[in-house]
Amino acid sequence: MRKQDIIKVWLITDTDGTFIPDDNIEVQDSQAKFCYMKDRIICNNFNEAQARNQRKKANLLELLKTKMINGIPLEIFFMSCNLDHVICDKANCTPEEKDAAAENFASKYDEPKHRLQFEHFFFERLTERHLPEDYDGSWKYIQQDLNSLQRCSNLYVALKELDAESRW
Repeated sequence: MRKQDIIKVWLITDTDGTFIPDDNIEVQDSQAKFCYMKDRIICNNFNEAQARNQRKKANLLELLKTKMINGIPLEIFFMSCNLDHVICDKANCTPEEKDAAAENFASKYDEPKHRLQFEHFFFERLTERHLPEDYDGSWKYIQQDLNSLQRCSNLYVALKELDAESRW
């Protein structure tokens, strides 16, 4: 593959509740790992969660400012709060549940004839939370309040772009 063969780089990331206020981080000593709720993150170490959120937020904001990588356009798309949350409506899956959910999702949309259903699935993730249908607007939305914990994605924006350019 040559550089000129690459039209655009799309990075898809989980939000992991990164943009929530610190007041929505709850400490429970018995909580071994992060637990994502609709209105808070439960963890066993406030400082660790706060630092992780600040680090991931800073990294995402820096990536959003980066419009090109080595002369190739870059766009970032999100799954909120994580991929399994978006595809199976369960934010705290075990590794086995994540694998099963991903395999189930992939098998449901694995043929070209399912492209419209695939697009519709992500359109529903956008519209159920009233996300703006544009790239910048969707990123402004996810950074507000508790939105980075809610089940949504802006991947539809990318899919719409593919359709507009007749690339699928």
